[in-house]
Amino acid sequence: HGPGRGSVRGGGGGGGIALKGTSTQLNIQNTGGVVLAGDQTWSVAKTTTLCIDMHIPLTAENAKQLTVTDGGSLRVNAAGKLTADTTVLLTGGAVLSPAPNGTITWGLGQPVLVFAGEGKLGQFGGRYSSSFLDSRYASRVVLRDGADLQLNRYSNANQPTEPSLGVPLAVEGEATADGSRITGDAPLQLLLDRNEVDVADGLTLTVEPSLTNAAARETTAELVKRGVGTLALTSGVQFVGFTVAGGTLRLAEPKGYSHYRFVVDSVRGGKAASLQYSEFKLLNGATDITAKRSGFSYAVGTPAEKFADVDQATTSYWVNEKPEWVVDGKVNDQKWLDYRGSAARIASEGASLYIQLDYATPVVATGYSWATANDGGPDKGDYCRDPSGWRLLGSDDGENWTELDRRESMGPYAERKSWVGEFAISYGADRFAQPFDNVQVDKGGTLETRGCPLAGLRVDCDNGGGTVTKFVPAPNGVLDLICADPSALTASFAVSLTIGDTSNLGNLATWRVRVNGVEKAGYVVRFKKGRLVVRGAGSLLIIR
Repeated sequence: HGPGRGSVRGGGGGGGIALKGTSTQLNIQNTGGVVLAGDQTWSVAKTTTLCIDMHIPLTAENAKQLTVTDGGSLRVNAAGKLTADTTVLLTGGAVLSPAPNGTITWGLGQPVLVFAGEGKLGQFGGRYSSSFLDSRYASRVVLRDGADLQLNRYSNANQPTEPSLGVPLAVEGEATADGSRITGDAPLQLLLDRNEVDVADGLTLTVEPSLTNAAARETTAELVKRGVGTLALTSGVQFVGFTVAGGTLRLAEPKGYSHYRFVVDSVRGGKAASLQYSEFKLLNGATDITAKRSGFSYAVGTPAEKFADVDQATTSYWVNEKPEWVVDGKVNDQKWLDYRGSAARIASEGASLYIQLDYATPVVATGYSWATANDGGPDKGDYCRDPSGWRLLGSDDGENWTELDRRESMGPYAERKSWVGEFAISYGADRFAQPFDNVQVDKGGTLETRGCPLAGLRVDCDNGGGTVTKFVPAPNGVLDLICADPSALTASFAVSLTIGDTSNLGNLATWRVRVNGVEKAGYVVRFKKGRLVVRGAGSLLIIR
């Protein structure tokens, strides 16, 4: 603790500083600054925490490295001024806690932030930290030797923030069986106009959350895939364009989970005395996979053995209207009715209103549905007991959950003992049902679409295009030709764009042609003998 002037300095003369211990915390507060000095490494290990507080300038001299390893923790509430010649390395189960609420003046500055080691999870977001990973914390983020990165929603109800990424990302080091992964509990916002991801040869980065444009941006964000490795997306994409400058961008198979939870958050009636529904089903395509579960659980609470013993203020449910009825495969008079879902209790006990399906091995779910009970419908007005808001969650271990779908203000559902419809899971097989727009595949790059429709395709006519493994044109699409000399398009012009399988080629009749973003009236797009053919007035353009 300092008096507000001077600085804390360590590592001078080629030495280093090591903090190592059990449940130890070093707080640096109220000083004029913290300087990482010397040619060696500052390190934080074991269960030690280095906490830099109160807007203290955090700087480094020359090229330095701050290492957090072996369970150590770095909590940064500092006014970081580290630069790109400094590396912050987290390995061996280390934890980095950014400043809460995404405070603008707090962070590391712009060092190279490295997460290293197979399966080691770099955690941003959650209960105590910001969900932003941007230029306040790094100039570049590196996942090395199979490391993972987790970006979670900031859970402070007064200042919620969505998981966001706003720095270039690289994957490097030794190849591992599972590769590196980006995980999270909500869609991941891309903060930059051009978001670069560089994956080295032989490596794979799998992004599990869906990708979306930052809410404040009016234009589409672009993800630029560089390097000869593979970037795999397992979830949906919204308002994001792509350039595959090298390697492979793969729209991967959907992720399966070993545990699924259906959680009811609200009921229709503002004066309802309980929650009720009669059946639930989990789907893979048209197949009901509910009965394939190996286990079923729920929050028991305080059930009543006899209806006469029900106390609506304390009872969870009457045993004749228990949660098991919603997975018996029958839509009938049997139902789950739970008093914890009443208007008076749901705010404090709503987390208990879930059912959980467990599977021996991970299964992929693409949708789900629930059925209304025999009574208590919208004809009861404020006393309607139907669910009106709910979530579906998935988990690998039954402890850490990912939100797969959320619905709010649903209903009313007048029909009794009836399915209310099928709700698609954005992380499921139809996650790429929305056509990809604004896609460019450069020479040396490959887009593995797995049948995802394309609504907008750019082709670099000067440098050539790469490979699209399966071309499925969406209706009313656009082919945008990028050409330094547009006059060259008046004669035959070939561009090396390799196309594999095709489907729905009839939609090409509705496509339009642009040259450098300017629409060309009278041009048509056709597919002939394995090639896209663009025909205009007096010109023939063949895209190989």
